[in-house]
Amino acid sequence: MNFKSTLIFILFSHVILAQDPYYINYSIEDGLPSSNIYSVFQEENGMIWFTTDVGIIKYNSKTFELSNTDNGLSDNEVFKMKLDAKGRIWMQTLNGKPCYIYKNKIYNNQNSSFLKKIKSNGMCINLYTAPNKSIYLTYRNGTIITIDKNNNINHHYIDNLSLGGSWLNDGNIYAAGSKFIYNISKNKEVKILPSNYSPRVFHLKDETLISEKNVLYTTKNNSFKKIISLDENQEIINVVEEKKNDWWICTRNGLFHFKNGIISSSIFKEHIVSDILKDFEGNYWVTTLNKGVLFIPSLNIKQFLHDTKIKSLAVNKGDLWIGGERNNYYHKNNSSINGYNLNEDWKEDKISNIRFYNNKTYILGKSGFKIIEKSKNQNFKISINDILVQEDKYFIGTTFTAKLAINKLSNQSLATLHNNPILLKRTNILCEGKEKDIWIGTNFGLFKYNTKDSIVDFGKKNKTLDSSIEDLFFDNETNTLFVATASKGIIVIKNNFVIKKFNLKNGLNSNTCISIKKIKTNNYLIGSNNGLNLLDIKTDKLINFNSALGIKNKRIKDIEVINNTTYLATDNGVLSFNLDYLQTKFVKPKCIINLLKNENGIIKEKINDYTKRDVSISFNGISFIDKGEVQYYYKLENQDNKWSYTKETQVNYKSLPPNKYTFKVYCVNSFGIKSNIQKISFEITPPFWQKLWFKLIILSVLSLLSFLYIKIRFKKQQLRFEEEKLKIQIERDKANLEKQMIELEQKALRMQMNPHFIFNALNTIKGYYSEGNDEKAGDYISNFSMLLRMLLENTEPVISLSTEIKMLKLYIDLTKIRYKNSFQYQITITNDISKEETAIPTLLLQPIVENAIIHGLAPKKENGKLLISFSKKNNQLV
Repeated sequence: MNFKSTLIFILFSHVILAQDPYYINYSIEDGLPSSNIYSVFQEENGMIWFTTDVGIIKYNSKTFELSNTDNGLSDNEVFKMKLDAKGRIWMQTLNGKPCYIYKNKIYNNQNSSFLKKIKSNGMCINLYTAPNKSIYLTYRNGTIITIDKNNNINHHYIDNLSLGGSWLNDGNIYAAGSKFIYNISKNKEVKILPSNYSPRVFHLKDETLISEKNVLYTTKNNSFKKIISLDENQEIINVVEEKKNDWWICTRNGLFHFKNGIISSSIFKEHIVSDILKDFEGNYWVTTLNKGVLFIPSLNIKQFLHDTKIKSLAVNKGDLWIGGERNNYYHKNNSSINGYNLNEDWKEDKISNIRFYNNKTYILGKSGFKIIEKSKNQNFKISINDILVQEDKYFIGTTFTAKLAINKLSNQSLATLHNNPILLKRTNILCEGKEKDIWIGTNFGLFKYNTKDSIVDFGKKNKTLDSSIEDLFFDNETNTLFVATASKGIIVIKNNFVIKKFNLKNGLNSNTCISIKKIKTNNYLIGSNNGLNLLDIKTDKLINFNSALGIKNKRIKDIEVINNTTYLATDNGVLSFNLDYLQTKFVKPKCIINLLKNENGIIKEKINDYTKRDVSISFNGISFIDKGEVQYYYKLENQDNKWSYTKETQVNYKSLPPNKYTFKVYCVNSFGIKSNIQKISFEITPPFWQKLWFKLIILSVLSLLSFLYIKIRFKKQQLRFEEEKLKIQIERDKANLEKQMIELEQKALRMQMNPHFIFNALNTIKGYYSEGNDEKAGDYISNFSMLLRMLLENTEPVISLSTEIKMLKLYIDLTKIRYKNSFQYQITITNDISKEETAIPTLLLQPIVENAIIHGLAPKKENGKLLISFSKKNNQLV
């Protein structure tokens, strides 16, 4: 080793092991408008606020939103935010003009009547919200302004005293100045301070603290007792109480954890820390005056070499070896890290792997590799990705895979390796399987080399194995090979067959897997380009550790475990944590409904303009561990009662019909935990023509019009009815008259027929008696009397057909006697006629029959025949 390399080794070899918690640094590049952050404040709804020299910043776990004097702040430089008993968030400003936020609106001396009464002059150095619900504003120039619960304002002045803050104790107002403690209420000095440093006042839950540069005092019971004295180069900026006897002390040289009366740890010594807050998920937010905001998912997750890209990890005899970039590698023991360089004369490149065989350490790099053993170190200038020692042979993975006898290893032999390759594929990783088989992971898939010098291409046997292989792990306990691929997730092989596959579809956080490490039986850690997974091969269950670790989108290049401490190689150093203490944060995320609006602006309760029925509702799910990447479920009752899913933070409804609505929404974080359901109600009022009073008026008018229409129509109908009735009556009278005339005509016929017939009948009877034919005269009289009786009995206009036929038969029989039986007659009736139920006018046929006999049959010399028939045709009697 020459003098130059010796000097570099000495300067580089000792690195003090300073393990800060793992954190994410939010800076101007991430959306913060300034790196000078004074304090952090969290609302009850989970929203985080930061105060800066350019305004206040609201962070909803996804985006930063700046408010400044353009939005109503009284000054852009805001030091603190404090919540009072009325729910107002007060701001401590540089120019001393107070302002506050209430229900998402900023109030200042322009829009608040009582704030106009405050006469402020100079910087407000301290803001105190007291247990008596009053607000105390302390100014550097000796002014103290109190605002009581009724918004009454009092001004107190202390001449020639530079104040650092005020507080309330036993009903008295106290103030800390540059020389002494002053009782404002009694207007007297209480205690002389030991130094002339400007004091700072910090308000905890049950007590007030005072600091003078590096010394911290308590004011409890007015004792002003010294609590702690830090190094002289320290300056206490803030004290934050996490819980009783558990404080954080913020200084210009880091953050101190003061627990149970002692300093338990110190972190971030290179940062000017101004404030710290533990949020509802258990994350810590550290504000700095030089580096923006530090987000700490867990104090149990440590980080070292955080400015270094780490490529590989290895464990030997309980020590951790770390491969970095630029030929740098590190050796970590319990208390410190030693840093080394592979060879400063070689081209700088990454350390690809570190291996241990036969008490030798192999540092493998892209520009060469080193073998370290007790007696000597050897350097070989050949790019190498991996090495495997098996008995007396080396298997070397580079742009190909080669085999070399151990005793033949030299720079000269390495230079000729490409002449005797066992596989001409760029090799990334080597792994020994059962029966001394060698598994080879290449950029072109998975291969296996056996002791018979044969190569099997597993990419041809299974398409999932023809992609680039990043890591291999052979589990001797189960004789199972785990394959980490660059694009197809994890492939599990047993007895040369693929038995399982794990990818995005079944829960892996990425298909690009880079590292595998077994931590206990059936449990394996999987590092990907998107974080860390835990695989239980027995149940096939996958757990995404990203949210618990806060390492979203972080590449896990390698994994190692020492004494239950897990180490992860990342592009920002090494992370370490105890897996047993790492608990996923089963805390409900917060869900907030931000805004309900339409074209006219924000909607409070009702939309009275019927034409503005397009409604927009915005909301936020707050989960800092998930960086706002939550899922939302929502519904609008009275419109759609089914829950809908979205990843957006706004829902729009078009042309909602008039009704009362309730919008409900909740969010779900990466652990599947639901927030509480948030809801907001509103009403879209109908237009006047859909309102009840208008409908009643229209109904009344329609009813009146209907009544008038019906009345007029009824009158017309009545007139028409009377006319029709009159017509019908006239027609009826006419018909009755015609009927009467017909009946009279029939009666007249009968009256004409009866005398003539009776006269002839009597003459016939007389003739019989003259001839002395008493018997015939008696028969004739008998028939004649029967006919007369029937005539007298049937005086109605109509009689039954059967009666009419009987009367005809009697009449014809009597007539035949008169005409010496000079003719025969026949009366027929069809079977479809009911003689009893068929009506016929009385003696309708008698005149016709009489004419037929007198004028038709009587004059004939031979016998005539009279045929009378009754039939039905077209429902009429013929």
